[in-house]
Amino acid sequence: MSDSKSFSRREKRKYSVKSKLVKIRVAATDALVDPLVCSFPGGLPSSLQATNGSTGTSSVRPPKFLWRKSSKKSGVSLVGKDDACLYESQAPEEKQDKRRTKLCVGVFDKKKGTLTLHQAASNGTVFALQQSVPSYLEQESKIATMTAADTRRALFEDFGSAKKRKVLRSQEANRVDVDAVIGAGNLMVDSFLKGESMSESNRLAVEERRNRAEQGEDANIANIQDAVDTATREWRQSFLPTYDQNAVESHEVYNARDMVGDEAWGQVSRVVEACMNKPNVAAALLNDVSDEEEHDDRKRGEWNKSIEVLIRDVPADGPWAKQQLKCAVVLNHFVNLYLKNQRRRFIRPPPEGKSHWFGTPVAVVYSFLDTFATQLTNDDGESGHVMSKANKDKCLVHMLLLWVMAEGGKTMKSMNIKSIADDLQTDVKDASHLLRLAGCTVKASQKTGQTKTSAILLAPLKFPVPKSGGRRGKA
Repeated sequence: MSDSKSFSRREKRKYSVKSKLVKIRVAATDALVDPLVCSFPGGLPSSLQATNGSTGTSSVRPPKFLWRKSSKKSGVSLVGKDDACLYESQAPEEKQDKRRTKLCVGVFDKKKGTLTLHQAASNGTVFALQQSVPSYLEQESKIATMTAADTRRALFEDFGSAKKRKVLRSQEANRVDVDAVIGAGNLMVDSFLKGESMSESNRLAVEERRNRAEQGEDANIANIQDAVDTATREWRQSFLPTYDQNAVESHEVYNARDMVGDEAWGQVSRVVEACMNKPNVAAALLNDVSDEEEHDDRKRGEWNKSIEVLIRDVPADGPWAKQQLKCAVVLNHFVNLYLKNQRRRFIRPPPEGKSHWFGTPVAVVYSFLDTFATQLTNDDGESGHVMSKANKDKCLVHMLLLWVMAEGGKTMKSMNIKSIADDLQTDVKDASHLLRLAGCTVKASQKTGQTKTSAILLAPLKFPVPKSGGRRGKA
């Protein structure tokens, strides 16, 4: 179509150095070349992109395409698929294609210097491939049939924080499937009997309950009571301090040194014994500051109001003064640690090389964490502790018993537990319930318009009778 006559002499001299004259021709309609032209509005697939420069190749397999004519006179379609996406495009029949813009593909022959134009397939149609991800489509169909709980779980798994996902998994692990229980009365019992996490005493209690249901209401009552007593005894041993149920004297039932540990008790004993040599024992103990040269890390903790009053009321020349003051000091450390950590979701251990941590000796801190907290590792790999509801109740029982020891001494009697309950930020009724579980006798009396709740520990030790599944709900 173009030749040398189309250019002037000046233009020939201008382009002759860097240019080459190209002759353009249009391919015949019956040519074998019928190129398919497509575009990717959503972006070029990764398999078709060079990863290592212009000559690089991708490790992902390129998509495979299928070009076909529809039998419903809807035109022609081009469909492709790779490992991740699906590509689809449809064009009308050639007779119905009334677009004025047609596309031609030019094939340049360097040797002959010719550019041959081939009209694209389907009368110059450009197939705009619409991308879709089949896995997302399947997920959408699943979401349409998901329950509210399943949708919530999937949402947290994709977008929730690690802490939220952990809580959600814990809730699901503690959930009982009702459908597995209704209509199959023994299914849940059998699953409990086969569980490895159930203690032997609880397994016997559940088994005896099932035997009674099979043999009659009044069968095996004695065996069931024995199983309940065994389970209750195991629970007390894990919940209460070490106790001597056959002790003759009240002060021999619980041992404060065993409750705290030898190392922590020795740390507290050295402080109390040093203050006992001062003229005013209470003032020396309440104003004591250990090694102030290390600043706040070794500065003593604050004294709780109830314990400060108790220390001032203890007679310094009494036969049990030293024991009472030691119990009071330990109790004050425990109360401060309890109030500081009861709401924390993760408790980090004291720094290495420190002898005190926020006014509390490190030996007492480790005793507190080992007894009243559960050790775990957080999402960042840090080792620490956490206090569960059972840990908090266990800590409250120990502190209330220390209060009875500190106030009553050998008599193991407290005239009023309200002041320590207020410092522990707990209700007097809850504190009374915990002391009863420990074997104390708790009574409330009202004088001059004020209610006082006293607690006393008597020997021999008697625990409240556990409830069983008897005919009237009591043993």
